[in-house]
Amino acid sequence: MAQNNVGALETGRKVWRLVPSSLLGRILLLTLLAMGVAQVASSVIWVGTFRAQQVEGLVNTTRNLASSTAATTLFFKSLPLQYRHIVLDQLRDMGGSRFFVSLNNKRIEMRALPDSERKQLVMDEVVSVLKSRLGKSINLHVEFVHPDDLRILNTQLPLDALPESWAHYALTLEPIKPPVLVTQVEIATGEWLYLASLLPAPYVSLDDESIPGQQIVFILVMIGVLFPVLAWLVRRQTRPLHKLARAARDLPLDEHRSPLREQGSAEIVAVTRGFNTMHRRLQSYISDRDQLFRAISHDLKTPITRLRLRADLIDDADIRERFESDLQELELLVKGALQGMKDT
Repeated sequence: MAQNNVGALETGRKVWRLVPSSLLGRILLLTLLAMGVAQVASSVIWVGTFRAQQVEGLVNTTRNLASSTAATTLFFKSLPLQYRHIVLDQLRDMGGSRFFVSLNNKRIEMRALPDSERKQLVMDEVVSVLKSRLGKSINLHVEFVHPDDLRILNTQLPLDALPESWAHYALTLEPIKPPVLVTQVEIATGEWLYLASLLPAPYVSLDDESIPGQQIVFILVMIGVLFPVLAWLVRRQTRPLHKLARAARDLPLDEHRSPLREQGSAEIVAVTRGFNTMHRRLQSYISDRDQLFRAISHDLKTPITRLRLRADLIDDADIRERFESDLQELELLVKGALQGMKDT
């Protein structure tokens, strides 16, 4: 347990060493963290809203597409059998429609795309609309297929094997290859109506949209612009602090030295004003002390000078020498005491 606590403390110290010691570095670090948290939160909210709007638009688009599929199915079911292929040939000669339509004698098997949430959502919506329009007993099959795996007609030809006027208008979107929605409905025994189409733009993909590149570029540009401006502002605001620190370190007590300029933010102005006030008080204190020492020195040295003059009037040389020696020793004691008080 003790070793774990020591290890945790050591880890905490190492992490703390990574924190900048300067005010500028700490403000920039905090700003970066705040911007990161804000951007992540806003991006999560934005992406959630964006995806919800996309899902809503995808559902509405799918309903319209399924309604068109149901209408096309009802139209072909209403045609006499001998006219169905004539109508198909006319559609192909005119360049097709939003669907590629064919009549097959069986359901064509194709490799489906992997399951995903959006794929299942679209397929369920298509099946629901078709069964509500065509009847719940209708035999149908709905699947998403990659264009390379798409098979058409009874001969199961790939898409590239068909003339461009037949299917490329409805089933290609160069340069991307979006998934193809294939709906096969049994309209009669041994007769399947085959309808293939793309999802309308911008819902051509079944993948969940990530954060767009423009959003990431915007975040990087904002950081690149904001950081230099913030660094300049912080440096400008902290410059008076550097001057204050230098003045406090040197502590100039010269009475003729001008006080520091009170500039910067309100907090820095208050600190600078307090320092200038302290400086004036110290100067006043030192000036008063010097005057006091001069007065004390004068008051103590005057009696010693008088005694020295009187000692010169003593006729006995031996007594005069001892008296002058005592006065000299007393004068040295007074000077030492005054100097000691002055140095403190």
